[in-house]
Amino acid sequence: MRVPNRIYPEGLRAQQASATSWIDTVVRAVAVKDSYTYSAAHTSLADIPAPARVGTSAVFASKTTALNGDLTEVDAANGSISGVSEAFNALAVYFVGASESLSYLIAYIDTVLDDDDVTEIPIAVDPTNADVTIQWNDGGIYTLDTSVS
Repeated sequence: MRVPNRIYPEGLRAQQASATSWIDTVVRAVAVKDSYTYSAAHTSLADIPAPARVGTSAVFASKTTALNGDLTEVDAANGSISGVSEAFNALAVYFVGASESLSYLIAYIDTVLDDDDVTEIPIAVDPTNADVTIQWNDGGIYTLDTSVS
């Protein structure tokens, strides 16, 4: 079963508790094959088996936030993944820690908007030793719920 774009709860808790800051922490994305299955119980990069990873992006160096909770990477070059030689169907965004077990997973992205920004379609990239550029949506990579309960 395909689970469309999800947040990893532990990464969200760390961010909301200010233990991890979107702006001040190193953030990357890892391209993952369909052999990996999203689980809300996954907390760190160590939970994504190495054989399921096909490439890692450059460091997100131009991160921004907005009052509505949008978290954005404004430089598309920071989303590029070099030398991808295997197909992948999702990206996992994570805070880079001192080790894989300390690198909190933030978001699982497996759908994108079509050219009209209306319909979500599954990610399906099948490169041949290619560089893949991730074009982040202007509305942000994801939005934190900033409402007060």
